[in-house]
Amino acid sequence: MSVVPGLAVYLPDNQSVWLKGKVLMVEDDKCTVAVLHTEETSVHECDTLLPSSDQRLLSVDNLIQLAPINQASVLCCLNERFAHDLFYTSAGSTVIAINPFKEIQNLYSRDLVMAYHENTEDSPHIYSKAGDAFRHLCRGLGKANQCIIVSGESGSGKTVSAKHLLRYLTLVAIGKGEQDQVCSSIEQRILDSNPILEAFGNAVTQRNDNSSRFGKFIKVQFSRNGQMVGAEIHTYLLEKTRVVHQSQDESNFHIFYQVMESLSADLESTLSELVRRLGKEAFCTLPAVRNHHAHRDLNTTLCAMTQIGLSDGVQRDVTKVLVAILFICNIKISAIEEELCELLNDNDDQFLDTAFMALEVSQTSLQQAASLLGVETASLEQVLLYRNIKSGGDRRLSVFIKPVPEREANSRRDCLATLVYSRLFDWLASFINGQIKPKDYDYTIGLLDIYGFEAFESNSLEQLCINYANEKLQQHYVKHFLKDLQQEYEEECISWEALAYTDNQACLQILEGNCSVFTILNEDIQLNRQTDTVQLCERVLFLCRTSQFLKKPRHYMKEPGFSVKHYAGEVTYSMDQLSTKNRDSIPPEIVSMLANSSNQFISSLFSEMDIDEGTGKRRKTVLGKFKASLDGLMSSLGSSDVHYIRCIKPNTKSLPGLFDCQYVMSQLVAGGIIETVRICSLGYPVRMAYSEFLHRYGMILRNSPTPPSSQSSVDNDILYEPLDTLYMKQLDMFHNSPQKHNTPKKRLRRRAGLSNCDHLRRCSAAVLAILYGDCKGLTGQFGRTKLFLHQHQVDRLEERRYTILCMKASIIQRYWRAHHRRQRLSVIHLSVSARVIQAAWRSYVQHKLSKAVLVMQKWFRMHMCRKQYKRLQEQRQKACKEAKRKQASWKPIMDRKRTSSGSKRSKTSSRSSSRVHSADSSRGVSDSSGILSSDNSSLMDSDQHMDVSEECKASPFSTSTPKSTSAVHMFSADSDGILAGQKENVSPSKRKALMPRGRPNFRRSPQTKFKLKRKHCSSNNGNRIEHSGMSPVKKMKTPYGYKVTQEDGLNVGDGIITRRKLPSGPVRFHTRASVLKHAHKLHHKELVKGLLDCLPHTPIK
Repeated sequence: MSVVPGLAVYLPDNQSVWLKGKVLMVEDDKCTVAVLHTEETSVHECDTLLPSSDQRLLSVDNLIQLAPINQASVLCCLNERFAHDLFYTSAGSTVIAINPFKEIQNLYSRDLVMAYHENTEDSPHIYSKAGDAFRHLCRGLGKANQCIIVSGESGSGKTVSAKHLLRYLTLVAIGKGEQDQVCSSIEQRILDSNPILEAFGNAVTQRNDNSSRFGKFIKVQFSRNGQMVGAEIHTYLLEKTRVVHQSQDESNFHIFYQVMESLSADLESTLSELVRRLGKEAFCTLPAVRNHHAHRDLNTTLCAMTQIGLSDGVQRDVTKVLVAILFICNIKISAIEEELCELLNDNDDQFLDTAFMALEVSQTSLQQAASLLGVETASLEQVLLYRNIKSGGDRRLSVFIKPVPEREANSRRDCLATLVYSRLFDWLASFINGQIKPKDYDYTIGLLDIYGFEAFESNSLEQLCINYANEKLQQHYVKHFLKDLQQEYEEECISWEALAYTDNQACLQILEGNCSVFTILNEDIQLNRQTDTVQLCERVLFLCRTSQFLKKPRHYMKEPGFSVKHYAGEVTYSMDQLSTKNRDSIPPEIVSMLANSSNQFISSLFSEMDIDEGTGKRRKTVLGKFKASLDGLMSSLGSSDVHYIRCIKPNTKSLPGLFDCQYVMSQLVAGGIIETVRICSLGYPVRMAYSEFLHRYGMILRNSPTPPSSQSSVDNDILYEPLDTLYMKQLDMFHNSPQKHNTPKKRLRRRAGLSNCDHLRRCSAAVLAILYGDCKGLTGQFGRTKLFLHQHQVDRLEERRYTILCMKASIIQRYWRAHHRRQRLSVIHLSVSARVIQAAWRSYVQHKLSKAVLVMQKWFRMHMCRKQYKRLQEQRQKACKEAKRKQASWKPIMDRKRTSSGSKRSKTSSRSSSRVHSADSSRGVSDSSGILSSDNSSLMDSDQHMDVSEECKASPFSTSTPKSTSAVHMFSADSDGILAGQKENVSPSKRKALMPRGRPNFRRSPQTKFKLKRKHCSSNNGNRIEHSGMSPVKKMKTPYGYKVTQEDGLNVGDGIITRRKLPSGPVRFHTRASVLKHAHKLHHKELVKGLLDCLPHTPIK
């Protein structure tokens, strides 16, 4: 850089690191610079100055827009934005988040979430990276799975950022319709897992008031259509030693303080009364530090447990376990001899006067811990003070009990407390996974919130593992953004100037290589011998001969250890307890005691615990387990598209509004932010193979208007010739490069005609030409097999692709709606036709049923009539039989009276019968007719009437019935008189009117009417008889007896007399007035009976 007067520069400063100034004068290699906004001037060497510009830094939201890009411009830009409460700044594809240490209104509101989701907001934010990851997942850009890495130092805001990222994903991934309730429930459960894990896994440290003491990797799981279906949480290396030991100005886990505050506020339970009696100071593992009261709300944790599915009974069991751990840590052990110890009691002289309270606390803690764990007090004491030694094989196994020294007894006590807490933490994580993990999913978005880089005055195994994890993440970042990117530019023959960057691969090699720190520490455990701290430290320091990242610390003689030069700074690790923590041996008698606990919750925690750690090289160590889990994490990151969020801590005191430039600058340099900004400004963040590019954006070429043929040929010559020239130049560069390639030469040789690669390149160039009109300025982006694009180019391509997809989707929707409408209309027509058919069918069925009903009714009526007719016929036959029986009973008596010898009645009857038979035979009346008919009947003159007395004296009343069936006998008043009409012969035409078998035809049968008048029969015409016109004959009582009167209007025919018109057939004659009013049919066989036999009469006295 040439320095001239008036040039704007950045000058170094001890406090602010870099200050803006202006060159006043230049003398040789030195220059005088005036600091802006002050009157100070200083002299600096020209090489120490950095160029500046008049660019307004507050408006720069992406560091790649800085001109020029250097450490000073980046730092000043971040400082300027931080002063105006702008805490998020983009650095290429990375977002830099500075912790404000205060609440910012509407910084994480729901409206802002939806704004970033709908692309209406594009300012730098952690939501922008979450939106990019979600859109890539939904659109299928890049790899199937996505991952967001939140890295930074302890206290830089990683936990809060990860929490808000999780909230963003749960809000934007909620489905519509019936999936709303399901997704809301999953979202609530995932969010409720945060306060639980924070309470059990976070603590106050020297750098952070809410530091995560475990690593957390949350896999948010999605379906194919982008709906959230569940999540899975992986935890790494819980710092369980914090339960029993805390460094200065550090606290225990938050959950212990929450439980203690709850017990102190409770006034009813016995345990609360005991805690208040002992006092909070009695619990030695709960030190009072700054801001530890900020996370004492137990109700929030219990409410989250309820939401996650833990019942009240399980919550009480968890609380009891936590209180039991506090009581275990209060158990004091005193030494009796060098290899013998005992629990603190009143026999110890050293505690009689000085620590009587400690004695009470220790004894009470032992009893309460045993009671809460569900074990006997003696069993707990034996486990702490004695260990079991097994000898012999499986057949001859012997177990010896040996007392342990005081140091080992304290280690066993601490092991019991840390073991119970770690098992409880793992059980909680497993339970949460069981509540939120789905059965099946398609894609994942990972959120990595792992511990930040740590460097304390005394660093042990926990800090070594934490810093090793940060080294691995930094290496992934460097490899992804710096190393692989530049190497890819060189292989694709893209013009590129290599940039220098800090590579931490050598540091990782000294930590995890074949001959490394981890190898020596694990080997000491596998040898199964007593550890010599000094000798072990010497073996580790022997490695510093071959590496500059490992060296001997200054105070080595005072405290053995080793120093490692990490990417973020140098850290010294103490060798004391390092090997013991790495061994992490668990006495089997402790596990056996807890597995047989009477407390079901405690026994369930240890019933399936595997304590077999192997032997020799197969023995498991803490470093080995952590390295294996971290390798699995890195493999997951390698199979995903990674998005980075680098969190920056503005000051070491965690104060709001304070920007420590030196502290921030150290983080920027250690994190490789400056190199990242340079590479992103010069390079191309998006690299796509030609086939992949055409597969995604080829629709732009297919859906663009075809230019005229003349113009197309000219454009092709302009467009494709530079590409062909560039391709040949790239091939020459590739062949001349010293790197060897596995591709055969015959595949690299120029083929005749247009090759597949040429075709893909030309099609890709045509797509870009449609958007930009000319590809002359884009030829440098065409590599051998890939196309390199800037982010704004990808955004424009995605916008055009989205427009085409919307157009096609609208066409598909239009045709689908038309098809659906046609289907609906056809369904309507079908329904109308179906209703018509149904109506016709119902009518037909109803008509058929009604006709069937009518037929059934007709046949039923016929059946009932027949049944009734048969019943009446049976009654008639029965009545006839009864009448015949009665007639048969009195007829022989009457016949005997008529035919008895010497009887006048018999003689008169015989003479009358002979006259009647002779008259009938003389007139030619056939026996088969049985009907007396005469149109011209002789009428008796009234003056020929005989006196009734004389008539009665001459001949008595006769009731005989003639046996002949050829004629009908009329009744006679005496033996000499008979009423006989002049009978005429029946004509053949009238005989035909009768039906066969004597049944009359009512329409054609002739009727004979007899008009009878009251006459007095003469003596020569026979006895006189008086006919009455009553219904039809009326008997009148006289002084001489009964007489029959005759009135006008009587119809006589077919042997009957009636007032009504006679039917064409015979009728039955009855004596009752109601029956005589209407004549009944009379069978022709009954016509032979006389009228006197049908009418009841009384003989004249």
